[in-house]
Amino acid sequence: MLVQAASEDHNMVQSDLSMVFQSGVTTIDFASSLNFNMAKIDTTAKKSYAKAQRMATGISTPNYVQVSNFSGTENGWMLEAKQSRQFESQNSHKILTGAYVSFSQGDLASISTDKKPGFYKKDFDLSVGANKVVVAANGDEGFGTWVYRFGNEDTKGSSIALNIPRETSKMADVYHSEIMWSLNSVPANE
Repeated sequence: MLVQAASEDHNMVQSDLSMVFQSGVTTIDFASSLNFNMAKIDTTAKKSYAKAQRMATGISTPNYVQVSNFSGTENGWMLEAKQSRQFESQNSHKILTGAYVSFSQGDLASISTDKKPGFYKKDFDLSVGANKVVVAANGDEGFGTWVYRFGNEDTKGSSIALNIPRETSKMADVYHSEIMWSLNSVPANE
């Protein structure tokens, strides 16, 4: 604090105030693990829906990815998704050939009063090995914490599906795969 000399009447003092903000980070805070409902083995195409996200309090919500941007810069950011490998059975190591995950009813929510990211996919399919940009914020958008959720209270259990073609061989086993969510900074336009 800088204190200047008192005025002639000795009753007034001026002080300068300053505040410095340090750069923060942009992070993925959380991504739901997807657990699909069981399906019966037969010769038809299958669509199995991901169960809703179960919170520690016992309530369920739509599955989501949470991103926080406290970078303090005018760089934008992009959230990408990629299925890193095909579904494989746990015991027999059989592949669910042609299976893919589809996301629907994507939406963004935040308590932030800043501008919403200008781009997000409402619906998309993931294919193995391909990065897909699902949310993008320009430099003046997406500050604060944002939840990219799939579905709402009524559709939270039917907004993400595992689609399995009719001709795909299915074993009585548990199948696993991974979705890699990545966050990239986008330099501001100058």
